[in-house]
Amino acid sequence: MQKRRLLLYYVNTLMMILLLSSCDLFKPAVTGELVAIDLKEEYNVFAGDSCVVSWNIPNATKVYINSNDYKNSDAIKIFPKDTTIIALDAINNENRKLFPIKINVIEKNLPIQTGKENLKNNIDQISLDFSEYLSGIKPPNIKEPISNLKIMRFSQSGNNIKVNFLPLDKFGNFADGMNFLKSELAAQFIDESMQIPLNVNIVKKFQNNQQLHLYFLIENSAVVQSRENMIGQLRNSLLYYDHTDKVSLFLNNNELYELITNAKPEYASMSINVSDFETKKLNSYANGLFSVIQKIKENSAKSPNEIPVIISINYSGDNSSITYSLTDISEIARIASIPIYSIGIGLDTKTYQLQPLSNSTGARSYMMVSLEDNSLTKALNEIYFSNKFGYQAEFSLLSSLQNIQHIPLQISYHNGDKLIEDKIGFYTKEPNIFTPFQILALFNLSSAQVQSEYISKISELAELLVENPDIQIELLGYSNYEYLTEEEDIDLASNRAIEIKNQLVNFGVKPNQVVTKSKGNNNPIYYLPKSEWQIAINRRVEMKWLDPAYEPYELSAQIAESEAEAMKYVNEWEKAGYRAYYDRLINKDQDPKYKVKIWGFSTQNEAENTKKVLSFKFQNISFVLE
Repeated sequence: MQKRRLLLYYVNTLMMILLLSSCDLFKPAVTGELVAIDLKEEYNVFAGDSCVVSWNIPNATKVYINSNDYKNSDAIKIFPKDTTIIALDAINNENRKLFPIKINVIEKNLPIQTGKENLKNNIDQISLDFSEYLSGIKPPNIKEPISNLKIMRFSQSGNNIKVNFLPLDKFGNFADGMNFLKSELAAQFIDESMQIPLNVNIVKKFQNNQQLHLYFLIENSAVVQSRENMIGQLRNSLLYYDHTDKVSLFLNNNELYELITNAKPEYASMSINVSDFETKKLNSYANGLFSVIQKIKENSAKSPNEIPVIISINYSGDNSSITYSLTDISEIARIASIPIYSIGIGLDTKTYQLQPLSNSTGARSYMMVSLEDNSLTKALNEIYFSNKFGYQAEFSLLSSLQNIQHIPLQISYHNGDKLIEDKIGFYTKEPNIFTPFQILALFNLSSAQVQSEYISKISELAELLVENPDIQIELLGYSNYEYLTEEEDIDLASNRAIEIKNQLVNFGVKPNQVVTKSKGNNNPIYYLPKSEWQIAINRRVEMKWLDPAYEPYELSAQIAESEAEAMKYVNEWEKAGYRAYYDRLINKDQDPKYKVKIWGFSTQNEAENTKKVLSFKFQNISFVLE
């Protein structure tokens, strides 16, 4: 009996505890619109100091700040290191609302300068550190001479050439209030074989008051490193864009993901999170750009006064686009007058893709080995600023550019005894931008099973082949030393290609349209892979068009020790009448090297004949048919 009483006691006690702890269940629901009373939306604080952010939202049952719960508080003390935006997230039983609060961190002993609203205080201040990027604004009364000209955007209409440029001093300060004389500025098309001067018609300062819509396309493939650093620098840059402009942001790998649509820059900055970056291994760059341009066309129909600007952040090159090429994208963007600024980060970036794409659409491209010294933020700020402010020169051609597809455009400024100049690639038509790989799928270790994430890519190819039954393709299967013997690896690579063919046939492709070949362990993209994603990219199936119109055959030529040397070889081949590019590889000593390739052969026989001719003329180069 005593045991039973004790048992009932403990049961009743436990139920009482549960009842008391859940008493919130019996409270009436809190509903209605969430309204913040006298909420301060912006704070200014000196570097090293703190500030107290307070709020009063009477009908909020919960309050989160940057995902931390503050439901029992009405204030928080913050020690900010940099200018930032915090997200105050208020919730009740019916509604949820975000209240962005900006905290400006001001350096001590520097006056707060107001300046133009859409430049904000980080660019309005004068920079005193050496910089190749735009870092500040120099008032007209400060006489520091300019040491750098940057061509940021340019276009051609008939015989007239317009060039937007930034004059900067050695600290990266924009020279505000300069009066350029026509006699001080010169322009010409120039390379080693020709020089075509331009007549200077007018040089003026410009200010763009139209709404910008910035479309960010961010690579999110397995190559991407330091993702958190990249996101942080992007968020910091967005904080200084004018609130009247718009931002859309897309992530791109095998597929395209629209992360932010038509948002104010400060809201976009607050909305970017690392958790949104679901990485996949490949990069369909051209396909992603095409989708972004289609989005621009949709938005332009609704908002015709917007000025669209594409900014792509890249860590590699296109390796899996099927329907569209970067040459197609250049043509489409040129017709629509959409500039595509590209920022390449790291050693896997394909300069030979990004530079002609940007330059042929009238925009600048950037290449940076790493994200040290906030280089991404600086480049993004420079792009944004140059589409709002700067100087514009109008030139006229003194002779025709007929039969010239590509030639560097150079502008120069005589600053006393010093000549300051900048040069950028100028295209009279879209360039042939080479894509060395069209990868359809990657595979797990020792497996030929196609993973679900690649089915949409295979389906896309199948649709093209069904619509064009006369076209043939070759599927090349690769392995990466996954078995003990070479024969087993060759069989594995063959099975991978056959499995892709089976998938295509299941989608309605005729079997005779698809040829399969095993390459085994030959031709790895990464000779000495250092990470799992590099190993995974070696375990792949590529496709090549067998239609002669696609010119699928190529010759490998020199091995260069540096990217600059590789580019020099490429230029030499192109001047000799060949089409060339280079690709990065890792040699046995693990130092990065660059393989130069000559491409554009319609048949294997054509490539072999060219190899014989070149091998006779250049006996010190070992040419290999690929």
